[in-house]
Amino acid sequence: MDKSFLRNVAVFFLVLAAVAAFALLQGPPRSTPRRQQIEQPVAGSGAAVAPSDTARVRVGAASHGSTHPIDVFIELEAGEFEIVPAATGGAIHVDADYDEALHRLEHEFEADPPGGRFRLRFTTRGSWRHVRRAVNDATGRVRRDGEEGSRRARPVPSRVRVELPVGVPMNLELRVGKGSTRIDLTGISLRRLALDHGMGDTDLVIRQPNPLEMEALDVRAKMGDLTLSGLGHAHARRFDFAGQMGAFELDFDGAWQADLEGSVTITMGNAVIDIPAGVALELTGRKVIFGGLETSAARPSGVLEAERAGYTATLQTSVRLGNLDIR
Repeated sequence: MDKSFLRNVAVFFLVLAAVAAFALLQGPPRSTPRRQQIEQPVAGSGAAVAPSDTARVRVGAASHGSTHPIDVFIELEAGEFEIVPAATGGAIHVDADYDEALHRLEHEFEADPPGGRFRLRFTTRGSWRHVRRAVNDATGRVRRDGEEGSRRARPVPSRVRVELPVGVPMNLELRVGKGSTRIDLTGISLRRLALDHGMGDTDLVIRQPNPLEMEALDVRAKMGDLTLSGLGHAHARRFDFAGQMGAFELDFDGAWQADLEGSVTITMGNAVIDIPAGVALELTGRKVIFGGLETSAARPSGVLEAERAGYTATLQTSVRLGNLDIR
C-alpha cells in the first residue's frame, strides 16, 4: 500500500482527534430552550397582530380578492417540520420549539411587491456549536450549571409548525433540509410551487383540487426519501422534477383539469411515478446512461386524440446511474 496514502489517513485521524479533544475541553454549549409563536396577517384590512417576540417584521396585508398572489418563502434547515393549511383566518401562523443556542428563527413581511412577501427561515447557529454538542453527547458529558447539572440533559427538540391561510392566492417556495417534514397543501390556492428537498424524509400531499391553475410545479430533491401524493389535484400546467441520490415516489392521482408537460431527471437515485389510468402518457427525449427506465404506463409518442382516455402527460425523461419506473 502507498505510504503517502497511509500518511494522509494518519493525518486525517490526528486532526479529527484534535477537534474532538478541543470540543471536549470547551464542553457542550448551554441549552436555551425557546418557544416562539408568530401570527402574520396577509388578508383583510391590513392591521397586523404583533408577534409574541421581538423578531423583525414589516407589516402589510394582501386582500383575499386581490389578483396578486402573496410570495411565501420558507426555509427549514434541520428538525421536525409541519406545513399545513390553517383552520381559520387569513394569517400565517408559526409555532416553534427549539434550542436558541443552536438554532435561530427569523421572519419578515414586506408589502412590496403587490400581494406582499413573507419570509421564514429556521437555520443553525454555526457548525462548531453543533460539533461541541455532538462530541459531548457522544461521551456522556453535560454542562454542570448547579445541582441539576450532573444529570444528563435532555436534548431540546427542534420543531416548527407553519399554518398557511386557505383562500389566499400564493406563490410558495419551500426549502427543507435534514430531518422529517410533513407538508399538506390541501385547500391552499397555489399559483406556483417550488420545493427544494435535501437529506431528509419529506411527505407532501394535496387531497383536494387546487382552487387555482398552477403555472409551474418545480421539485428538486437529493439524499433522502421524498413522497409526493395527489399531484393531479395541483392543476399544474408544467411539472419539472430532478432527483439525486435518493428514493422518490410521485403519485399523480387527483382531479386532472388539463394536459401536463414537464421533465423528470434522475441521477444516482430511484424513482417511481404513478399515472392514473385515465391519463395518457407520452415520453419524449428518453435518455438513459447506466440506468433503467421502465414505462409500463406509457403509450407511443404521437398517440391519436381518439385513443386518449382523458388528459395527457407529456414528459421528457433522463436517467443517469439510477432507475425510473413509470406505471
